[in-house]
Amino acid sequence: MKRAARLHFARAFRSRPFTLLWVGQTVSVLGDAVFNVAIAWEVLLLTGSATAMSLILIAQWAPRIVFLLLGGVIADRMSRRLLMLWADAGCGCIVMVVAWLSWAHLLQFWHLVALAPLFGIVSSFFDPAYQAIMPQLVETETLSSVNSLTTLSRNVGFLLGPALGAICATLLGQASAFAFDGLTFAISALFLLALRLPPSPAPSQVIASAHPAEAGGPHEGVWGAMRDAREGLRYVSSTIQAVGDSSGFAAGQRRFCRIDVGIAAKASP
Repeated sequence: MKRAARLHFARAFRSRPFTLLWVGQTVSVLGDAVFNVAIAWEVLLLTGSATAMSLILIAQWAPRIVFLLLGGVIADRMSRRLLMLWADAGCGCIVMVVAWLSWAHLLQFWHLVALAPLFGIVSSFFDPAYQAIMPQLVETETLSSVNSLTTLSRNVGFLLGPALGAICATLLGQASAFAFDGLTFAISALFLLALRLPPSPAPSQVIASAHPAEAGGPHEGVWGAMRDAREGLRYVSSTIQAVGDSSGFAAGQRRFCRIDVGIAAKASP
């Protein structure tokens, strides 16, 4: 029984493209964890303030959240592998700029504040493409194994990364930790270059075959992309409102009687 569970857990490794992508991303996640330790240390040395790091996080995540929807729209219109490759290359270049400035003793706090939004924007195009490419790499029944292995990859990075980052920053300096992260982006890009996707039908053909009565596929052109983005924002806002209404109703019910409320949500296109 345990052997069968272990085999199912690693079933996605039967797909060579997924294995290449998983190895590259595991290395990249490790580098990101090292970078997070080094950047926090560097900000503390530059500013002497432990709260200054929050400004860096806001500068990175605010544009990332804004551009995440646009990244999903673009991921529906171009090669996801190519989009991930360019995102890795862009993030690697930004991190190597930070490494060079730190190595040359030129790094200042405003450099980090200025580069953080660029990093957030570039990385916002990677995540939607990464999520959308998975069904192209493995069979549908293997997606549970993909989710498990992806979680394992992130946990390994978050577990080992801080220790490795502390060692790099202490023994070799913050510049080495930044350079290490840049190297992991390069390794991830190399694995993406080696990845070959199986041929698949165009998204418009898939949607049209599944919903013949509806207009299929993403809308073409710049205005089409903006239209898809608006539709996505409308869907997100309606979902948030529906969840809020359900939560409010459940809270009101709990005031009058002691019940357990279970909410199950499933979104379908």
